[in-house]
Order: sequence, then structure tokens, then C-alpha cells
Amino acid sequence: MITRLSARLQLVFDNLIAGHDVWDFCCDHGYLGGAAYKSQQFKNIYFVDPVSTIIEKLKFLFYKYLFDAKNSSSPHFLLQHGQKVNQPVYGTVCITGVGAFVIYQILCEIAENEFLMAQRLILGPHRDSEKLLLLLKGNKLFDCYELSSQKNILENNRNREFFIFDLKKTTVDSRHHV
Repeated sequence: MITRLSARLQLVFDNLIAGHDVWDFCCDHGYLGGAAYKSQQFKNIYFVDPVSTIIEKLKFLFYKYLFDAKNSSSPHFLLQHGQKVNQPVYGTVCITGVGAFVIYQILCEIAENEFLMAQRLILGPHRDSEKLLLLLKGNKLFDCYELSSQKNILENNRNREFFIFDLKKTTVDSRHHV
């Protein structure tokens, strides 16, 4: 497995919340989740992808090259569409390298099913960035999140935008009282 992240994935990694879960939706090769696991800075690492060959290969390579029984992080491999996740999603949600509508669909279904409990969302659509922002802003399910940072990376002569949303402090406070 890869030992060095691309500038794009390094940006995502640098914005993960240490000590919490990492959800790598549409994980593809699992480089982000692998780096998170290897760092031992995160509780649970969730690799989520609907393509069986991707998850099978990822699991094989992970257990061959990365798994360490002494590592305090726990890996989880979910062979499913991101929007079908049926458990609480805590920590940091990362969805990059797919279109704005796919990102929006994943987040909407998880939020509608009341599983979206993440403290941070890191979103990196490969197209229609402004559309994603409009969709999220127009949906009350995401009123508890605020855009805390917008970052850009130049990759292969193409500007890649990243949006980092954090749970609003008032939402965090009210969740602790429930």
C-alpha cells in the first residue's frame, strides 16, 4: 500500500480530527484510511465503497502490508453505497473524488436516517463545487454545520476545491445534553 499521500489526500489527512473516527467514503484504493490507520491517531477507520473488487483488494493489501495487532485504531470495511450506511457516523466524514450530486446523496440519506453525527465533513467534489454548496445550504438537514474552511489544491493542472464543514458549537453543546 502507498506510504506517501498525494497533496490532495494530505490536505484531507491534515484536517482529520485526531482521536475520533475517520469515515473514508468512496475510498477507492484506501490511501487516506490507510494513512489514518498507520498514524494511530484515530479510533476507528471506516473504508466505504460499493465496488466489491475494490473492497476485496483493499482488505487483502491492508492485512498484508498495514495491519498491526498492536495498533490502537480499528479498521472496518463496508462494502456498500455510502448512502446505505446504517449506523451512527461520528468523527470526520471524508468524501472526495466523486461528483457533487453523489456527495450530496450520501450525506442526505445518512442525515435523513439520523445517522449523521460527524463533527466534521471534508468534501472534495471533482466537479460542480458551487452546486454542492448550494445544495447543502438549501437543505435544513445541514443547518447544524458551518463552512469553516475552503481550500484549493492544484493537481494535474486542475484546481481542486475542498470544503470543510464543522458542527456548529451550539449543536455540539445540545448533543452533550441529550
